[in-house]
Amino acid sequence: FTNNTFVGSPVGSAALNAGQHCGLVGAGGPCAVQYSLEGINWDGIDPQAKRLRFGINSVDEGMVLPIFLSKDDSLGGHKAMVSGHLRGFANVPGCQKLGSVWDNAIACESQIRRLNVWAGDIGIINITGPGYLPKEEMNMARPVNGMDAGLMYYEDNFGTTVKGYGAPVLVGGNYTITGPWAGDVSFEFSDNILEELYNTSESVSLKIY
Repeated sequence: FTNNTFVGSPVGSAALNAGQHCGLVGAGGPCAVQYSLEGINWDGIDPQAKRLRFGINSVDEGMVLPIFLSKDDSLGGHKAMVSGHLRGFANVPGCQKLGSVWDNAIACESQIRRLNVWAGDIGIINITGPGYLPKEEMNMARPVNGMDAGLMYYEDNFGTTVKGYGAPVLVGGNYTITGPWAGDVSFEFSDNILEELYNTSESVSLKIY
């Protein structure tokens, strides 16, 4: 989203709702989508109105996994935001929990990107590392379903689109993924378009078991 001005109140659920229909038939997925905001002006809405919402008419992953990014003040000066459901990111240095205007998101001064695992349905896989809680602290209630402890669920939009898994990770972070690997599996970190847009060289360290 570039050079957009939001005007008018009330805003309904939020001025910008991410993940519309994510994970449902005919829509996209996995739901760990990167939304880049630049030149956004929120001055035309009530100062207390909710600017963002994580998940709208989506599967549970659409409420937990989206990522908002910015290289200017579009996110209140923060570089990245993830859902407040991912409580472990609040423990990362430079990250903090925000209020209702930002949908109780966790904002970080470090860059966050998506990590996708493209594979068939091999069951639940698990990512551990910065931002993710120990399993004994995970929340298994919906919509979190243990995703705050790095549980990654197979997303196939009910058999209608590309199939795989996704999760937010810190750029430069060290992560471990474990799973019952079978068949063809590939790992994708962020994308070239975003790397060019932000004029950065991005990487993540990944151990696979």
